[in-house]
Amino acid sequence: KITDDDAKLSKALFIRASLSDDSDSRLADLNQAIKIDPSNLEAIRIRGAFYLQNNQADKAIEDFKLWLDNDKENLAAYYVVAQSLVAMQKFDEAIEILDKAAEVNPDESRTFKERARVLIAQEKQEQAIEDLGKAIKLNGKDFEAMMLRASLLLDQEKLDEALGDVNKALELQPGLIGAYRLRSFIYSAQENFEKAIEDIQTL
Repeated sequence: KITDDDAKLSKALFIRASLSDDSDSRLADLNQAIKIDPSNLEAIRIRGAFYLQNNQADKAIEDFKLWLDNDKENLAAYYVVAQSLVAMQKFDEAIEILDKAAEVNPDESRTFKERARVLIAQEKQEQAIEDLGKAIKLNGKDFEAMMLRASLLLDQEKLDEALGDVNKALELQPGLIGAYRLRSFIYSAQENFEKAIEDIQTL
């Protein structure tokens, strides 16, 4: 059983680790903080980040998963872990983490957008489009999801659908430079060069 004194000491070690400029000392303090209080989630998270920065991917993943196991309702934690896994090009594991996030809260649009990004990295366009559709259904103001889906639809030559997404994104975010650029590509693909030039001149 963790006593109040244990928790305070663990927190103090974590704070000292955060202030230390010496990598070995920082890791030693984090290890000791977690040993004294295994429920010190901040220490676990920071140690995971330390391992990640020092190219110890397996240890980083182990800590990140331990963090999630003890903080299952924290969607932000799932996103941080998934993004870290993507940075290590561990795409399948990132998908697994985001699958769990979707189970925790199936009504959070960001989860599906984040998973779509990973699917795009895996070149799974159809699945990415499906997830972006879910994100947009849950949050009809998510212009970033619309832009992502429009890019994928353009790649698939589904030009009318792509144009619809970009136009909606511009309604939500007038003056969005990336939307004008993307729409010019769509107009060019439709051979509507006059409108394509108008959008290019807007840039």
